[in-house]
Amino acid sequence: MSYNSKIYMAQGTSELVITSSGTLTNNGTITNDSSGTITNSGTFTNSTGATFTNSGTITSNGTIAVGSSGAITIAANGYLAAPAARVTTGTTGTTLPSYGMSVLKSTATSKAFTLGTPVAGMRKTLYCESASSTGFISVNMGASGRTFDGTNWVLKFMKADTKVILECLNTGRWIETYRSVADGTALGSTST
Repeated sequence: MSYNSKIYMAQGTSELVITSSGTLTNNGTITNDSSGTITNSGTFTNSTGATFTNSGTITSNGTIAVGSSGAITIAANGYLAAPAARVTTGTTGTTLPSYGMSVLKSTATSKAFTLGTPVAGMRKTLYCESASSTGFISVNMGASGRTFDGTNWVLKFMKADTKVILECLNTGRWIETYRSVADGTALGSTST
């Protein structure tokens, strides 16, 4: 491997750093052991047939690309962590991130939120901590025509402890993969 100033080992550590303009392409095998760390602010690509084994930590503010024949396998006791964005009373009109989990809360007055622009493959969890028929919470998918079930683009949370999980098919379509209640009076869907 030739020297690249945009990819380096942090001095005195076992941390591999990929800077924001750096690209690391793996055509062979990379192993990150349990005490190792990879910090990615650039692009990490694992080529077809190459192997990347991680027992350590990967922090990524950049891109980790998995090709069409590639896979990320999570072993027992392993996990992928996504940030949780807590949305509290008084923040109506907020655009929610289109990834991770948002905890929604309302009191006697209704609140309205919008989901950010989706990217294919993203997963979003919406959890309603508190709401009522008078203080409901509505979440629209960000644009008319951007639906989560092929027809509707607004979710209406009317009872506490309800949850929806959405996965993004493409920039115009979310797919609802889980709904904690089937009761339309607790969690409804509309096209307006």
